[in-house]
Amino acid sequence: GLTPRAGAFVPFGGGSRLCPGNELAKLEISVFLHYFLRGY
Repeated sequence: GLTPRAGAFVPFGGGSRLCPGNELAKLEISVFLHYFLRGY
């Protein structure tokens, strides 16, 4: 299901309390990985 277990790591929250920086963080991670893997 969609309900996390007690003590589960939920980095961006969920439901009505979803983190507003969720999409920005995902974008930053993808840009970082792009340049990191490109230079590797």
